[in-house]
Amino acid sequence: MFAQRMDGEITGLFANLQSGFAEEWLEDDAPEVVAYNTPPLKPKWAGLYDALKSSPVYAKLFVASREPEANTNAALQKTVRVGTALTAIISAISNKDLETLEFAIDIARLDLIAIDGDLTTDELEWINDQLEANDFALRLE
Repeated sequence: MFAQRMDGEITGLFANLQSGFAEEWLEDDAPEVVAYNTPPLKPKWAGLYDALKSSPVYAKLFVASREPEANTNAALQKTVRVGTALTAIISAISNKDLETLEFAIDIARLDLIAIDGDLTTDELEWINDQLEANDFALRLE
């Protein structure tokens, strides 16, 4: 394959030499050719939404967002913020916004820590499994 490049990145591949713009020969199995010919995975937003809505993780966040024990102003503020973050998570999934999803998860976790402790190792593993199963590049630590 003859490669056309712009700023070092392959922008086109051709079976025949294209004088003046695609003159570099690359084998079909060259990593750059394989990467160019393999479209990136698109996250499956609906799959993530379905998995989350029926999960114990969602239930934990939902309960924390309505914590009846929030008897101090600070605790109440954290409870409201978990609710807001949970709404932002669902909104990010609905709007297919990965950056907002990552931010909302981080905020929910911070406020959850203040109320009831962070997500457990098993819960984080479950979330990461769901992200991977639905083709998201995002992973939680």
